[in-house]
Amino acid sequence: QMSPFDMMRLVQGCVMPKFKDEKTKQLYERLWQVSSSGGEAPLPSRDQMAASMSYMKEIMPAPILAAMLTERDEHMARQLLASRAHRIVGIVGMAHMDGIERVYKAG
Repeated sequence: QMSPFDMMRLVQGCVMPKFKDEKTKQLYERLWQVSSSGGEAPLPSRDQMAASMSYMKEIMPAPILAAMLTERDEHMARQLLASRAHRIVGIVGMAHMDGIERVYKAG
């Protein structure tokens, strides 16, 4: 039986990427569902996202990970730290929360 993810990819005419293992496929599927659902898919918890990010760190080349995650976390945290506003509201993706918090607390 085909998963909903595989069905949507087939309907949209997209080619399913080849994955080295089932865990990588599940991570990709979960991230794709959340990003393409328009908010209909349940968002992962912070712990689930941290586990996903930990796994991504194992499988992604360091330069790509730095560009997608680490550098963005640092930039957003530094922008918050540089603000002179009394109150700040930052709306960020769940994948960036731990990194931003780490840099922000380090000051």
